[in-house]
Amino acid sequence: MVVRAAPTSLVIDLGADTLRVGHAGEENPTTVLSSVIGAASAISEEEARWFPLHPAVASARLEARSCLRYGEQLTGVADDASPVPELDLDAFEALLNLSIGKLEASPAHHHSAKRLRRDILQPLLGFNAFEESPVLLSEPNSRCSKMREAMAELLFEKFDTPALSCASSAALSCFSFGRTAGLVLDIGAGITSVAPVHSGEVFSQALREVRYAGTALSLSLLHVLKGQGIEISPVFPGSAADPKVPAGISASHWRYEALRLTQDMKESICFCSHVPLASADPKEPYPHELPDGQKVDVATFSCKVPEKLLTGDSSVDSVFRGAPSLLAESLSICSEQVQAGELLVQRDLVGAIMLVGGSSHFVNFKTRLEASLWGDALSGANLQHLARRVKVHFAKERRHSAWLGGSVLGELGSFGVGSRWLTRKDYHEHGPSILSGRCQ
Repeated sequence: MVVRAAPTSLVIDLGADTLRVGHAGEENPTTVLSSVIGAASAISEEEARWFPLHPAVASARLEARSCLRYGEQLTGVADDASPVPELDLDAFEALLNLSIGKLEASPAHHHSAKRLRRDILQPLLGFNAFEESPVLLSEPNSRCSKMREAMAELLFEKFDTPALSCASSAALSCFSFGRTAGLVLDIGAGITSVAPVHSGEVFSQALREVRYAGTALSLSLLHVLKGQGIEISPVFPGSAADPKVPAGISASHWRYEALRLTQDMKESICFCSHVPLASADPKEPYPHELPDGQKVDVATFSCKVPEKLLTGDSSVDSVFRGAPSLLAESLSICSEQVQAGELLVQRDLVGAIMLVGGSSHFVNFKTRLEASLWGDALSGANLQHLARRVKVHFAKERRHSAWLGGSVLGELGSFGVGSRWLTRKDYHEHGPSILSGRCQ
């Protein structure tokens, strides 16, 4: 059986913050949904129990469920082992149903249902999108076979997908730059990852991933604000702003909305200083008004929070040494290592550092990252001879890099010819475990 991916294959890219779904060959995903979804206790089997989280549906007492999280490293493994991706399969199924319009935006009786359907769910894929199109699925760079097989079983058994293929998110990000090799620095919501890619595959021995990224920065900002006596307080219909959880609203939903507000604040007012913060001139604080009317002095933290991505953070459980150190560690391991029968040349990788992920958008971050690599970061790893070759590449829109790479790959005619695809027939004959061999 020959499956041609172009032009109708669907690309699914699941991250800790958002799920992106759309057709290969397009410039942007059709649907972008939060990866955290609300779960309500169903009264009957016919009643929908999954809804998008939104202050307007607080009355449904929704519990926030994260579709993808990164757990602790497994015990008994090396200290540099990647955090383990944990998939909530029920939440993932609900998100896929949401993307094709088979799930309500809110409880049917809710007064805001019509507005929520308009605001949250447009545009959508068709009802039969997954039945009609092969699916190219991004997966974590650590290539968790348990998670891959669970997703495959869901897509074949529940959505009748005709064929499925997988690729690591770092390799797909490379493709979005028109490359098959490079060093991908991905700063997302859940983890920061450094992945050397060669011939379209991740060199796993030099993969470096830590649970310190956008969400950790948002929590750090919450801590700073609390030190100033400021509480981020979501406002739900029928309740005033209050640092305590209002009656009728789940604690997990309240925390989700508070973190969303903090994330919006972080993205709007935080930036990297053009020089290391320790040597920068102090800035006069200026007031910033929050949506609930509270005022906070911004200059005291606007640069301190994103600076942690560069210099590290020793206050977290597993000490984060900073993105430049992760890059240097990965490069040092690539020395004299062989991948796909060819030498992984450090000087080629260091000149093709690709910056992706939604938490990499801070002003001046790319410039500061290069300056750090030109300076102490590579010298500390005895790689100072590579410093002059450092080049960081980035696209204007870095949040969807893996999805965009999948869009490029899925459109290639050569990729659509059988060998990397698991067909529905193959799945029923051999089971989901065969997918691992097809996607190597």
